[in-house]
Amino acid sequence: MTENETNSDTNDYFKQLKEDIIKDTNNNKKEENTEKEKKDDKEKKEKKTKNEITKNEKTKSSIIPYKNDEKSAFEKLKEISEKNKKTNEKENSENEEKQKETGLDPSKTQNVDQNSKNYFPNNEETTKQPEIKINIKDEKNVEKKSVEKKNVEKKINNEEERDIEKELNFKDEINSKKVNSNKDNSNKIDSDEIDPIFETRTNDQKDLEWIKEEITEEPSENKELKWPKRNKIVNEVVEEPRIINQENKIINEDNTEFIPSQEDEIINEEDAEFVPIIQMENLNKKIELTNKNYKTPVDEIFEYIESYQKIGLDELAKHTKLSYSEVEKITKMFEGEGIVEIDYPTSLNRKPTVTLKKGVKPRLEKKPEGKIIEKYNLLVDKVPATISIILSSEENRLVYNIELVSVGTYTKKYLDFIKTEIAETMPIELEEIIDPQKAQRLKDRFFEESKKRLTQHFPNLNEETIDMLSGVVLHEMYGLGEIEILIGDEMLEEIAINSAKTPITVYHRVHGWLKTNMLPGDEEEILNYASQIGRKIGREITNLTPILDAHLLSGDRVNATLSPISSEGNTITIRRFARKPWTIVDFIGKAHTMNSEMAATLWLAMQYELNILIAGGTASGKTSALNSMLALVPSYHRIISIEDVREIVLPKFLEWNWIPLVTRSPNSEGLGEVTMLDLMITSLRMRPDRIIVGEIRRKKEAEVLMEAIETGHSIYSTIHANSSYQVLRRLAEPPINIPLMQIELIDLIVVQYRDRKTNKRRTYEIAEIEKTSTGQGLQINTIYKWVPRTDGWEKLNKPTKLITLLNAHTGMTEEDINREIKERKRILEWLKEINLNELNDIGYIVKMFYSYPETIKKFAKEKKSFEEVKRIIDQKHA
Repeated sequence: MTENETNSDTNDYFKQLKEDIIKDTNNNKKEENTEKEKKDDKEKKEKKTKNEITKNEKTKSSIIPYKNDEKSAFEKLKEISEKNKKTNEKENSENEEKQKETGLDPSKTQNVDQNSKNYFPNNEETTKQPEIKINIKDEKNVEKKSVEKKNVEKKINNEEERDIEKELNFKDEINSKKVNSNKDNSNKIDSDEIDPIFETRTNDQKDLEWIKEEITEEPSENKELKWPKRNKIVNEVVEEPRIINQENKIINEDNTEFIPSQEDEIINEEDAEFVPIIQMENLNKKIELTNKNYKTPVDEIFEYIESYQKIGLDELAKHTKLSYSEVEKITKMFEGEGIVEIDYPTSLNRKPTVTLKKGVKPRLEKKPEGKIIEKYNLLVDKVPATISIILSSEENRLVYNIELVSVGTYTKKYLDFIKTEIAETMPIELEEIIDPQKAQRLKDRFFEESKKRLTQHFPNLNEETIDMLSGVVLHEMYGLGEIEILIGDEMLEEIAINSAKTPITVYHRVHGWLKTNMLPGDEEEILNYASQIGRKIGREITNLTPILDAHLLSGDRVNATLSPISSEGNTITIRRFARKPWTIVDFIGKAHTMNSEMAATLWLAMQYELNILIAGGTASGKTSALNSMLALVPSYHRIISIEDVREIVLPKFLEWNWIPLVTRSPNSEGLGEVTMLDLMITSLRMRPDRIIVGEIRRKKEAEVLMEAIETGHSIYSTIHANSSYQVLRRLAEPPINIPLMQIELIDLIVVQYRDRKTNKRRTYEIAEIEKTSTGQGLQINTIYKWVPRTDGWEKLNKPTKLITLLNAHTGMTEEDINREIKERKRILEWLKEINLNELNDIGYIVKMFYSYPETIKKFAKEKKSFEEVKRIIDQKHA
């Protein structure tokens, strides 16, 4: 429809309306007043109206009512119209004469009650809204303002804006009809600016009739208009409207000056009135942060879609205060994901609608009711979370409740579109994924690119919010989504995804196995996570190879299986290693895993290259114990470590001559496998002083390890066994079946134990393997053993094999050995007292001990701080 046609239809409609109004008023005319009487009545009416405005200002009723007991705009307009009817009957004759001369009804603008203006603000689609102010000072001003109002009107893309526009136009028409006055059509909309979908509906008579019915009939609570009032500077809901002062400056509630745009109209002080300002907030501006709760218009849109299941796009725009184009853009993005469906009808009488096809399932279950036993906060890649250990009143057991930062379910889905943009513009090379150092740099690049994209989509968000959302995008693109929060919890040791049907479970250091309130997405998501983990280390998991052993960039060990191998669904189990490695000082201190004398004995054994095997059950602390003991190795030794998954962490002073080797699984064609046996054989050609083997599992591995001992290398490894006697039987009997003469080459056995009741880890025993008195077999000589009753250790026997070996290789007597153990015990207790438990700091003290043993012994005796020790040694080197 063209502009001329639209204006023509509108003018015809209003001409007919004027004729009806004149006819009704002539029939009801009872008497004629003189011009002087009319002016007197008008002055009384204006004075009364202004008094009402002043009263409304005091009671803050000039804003659209927010409570159910307040009157709606329609009720107030109806009361005003009935009130003015009596006083305006006297003006009929003069109005007819003016209408014949000008074709307009000048008294109409006089009869517009100021109080009713405050209920009809005119919203515009653009972000920067012009303020339309109607002055009632005199007839000329009203006509002037009406003309100026036409010039600033723009297209209206949602139902609420069109309704408000029509109400603003029609309230004058209805009042004029009741007082027998007419008004020219002052609302002409540029058809070029109207969205094509609404082009033929701009001045639809059905819509106008609906407005009249709403005004005349008793409105229900659902029909009551409630428009939030926004401060144009700070974008916050305010209780007081702004007022214009003598200098034509709009003053905000906090007494700051509001600078209007060129489109804003300023009125004089004598015409000053409370002017409601309704400002649309677009997608880039609207996000609410309340107690770390993040909400965007995306969530508001889908709140209505989920509530109604099927709703018009214009209705969504009205409810969310967004423009029609923004609502359409957002819903179209979700339509591509099959979440909603948009229906564009062929009939112009119907509106476009959006239908919910499938909802997005929340990832968290409801917080369980019960007593909070423990609570702490996490911050993982700028993403905050709160962890609560709750004694559930329903299940009568402890549960692990995680409260993630509150990002709306559909906002998180919207982030998927941002992830797609990043993936399309940020190419990744294979070596960037496999190489750990390059992988870390790649992670940093992802984070920065996420910040850049989010800033483009949400330019007015603060830095904290941008960082938080960037962390969420990073976790989804480069990590394991919300599971990354669990991986960032230092109190967890295991994270288990058993299937998509059950919540994720975790093993807590203090509380053991706990069920969480976090749900996996679906089986396909679990498969995607497993495949992503495999690709980062050059492995794959498929239906042909449904088992994966891998590790994360953080070093955490991962095992994954696919259905139907795991009949209930796909699984992922993550063995999480501490980001801060356990040290020997931790073991004798807060962990209370062993006492200082036991640690000193192991230190002496490590220094003089005795072969040590560490045994224990699952999660008993075998690798942690081995890692803590390796920090006691002299810095001039060459170390080769062989593992399936990188777990060993050495202090910096040992890294210069350390070669970590890792096994590799075959590819899909069965090629490229590198076993632990292959690496052990290779390591013997590298001239190592110490060989570290992650775990002995098979006979061939044990045979190669024994061969390495016989060739003069010191070996350290772990094995699954619950006592030193079990170690001996497992090595001597099938399937490993090592000859007894080779088993004798193992000097010490350290057995780790996990108390299943208290979840505490203790060094259960330190023992030696030695020949029997007859020389025909092997026996165990237990040196130290844990006593559960006292939670302490008892020294049962002298370390006879240790003394014999040190005497043979160093010439030290038993007295010398005991003195060395005592000196090392004092050093360890000194480190415990000054709370020096960082791996690199302990490594520094050990390195200095091998260089300046008497100096370190003196520092320990004087109990000097670590800073003093470094200062003195640095001065000596200088």
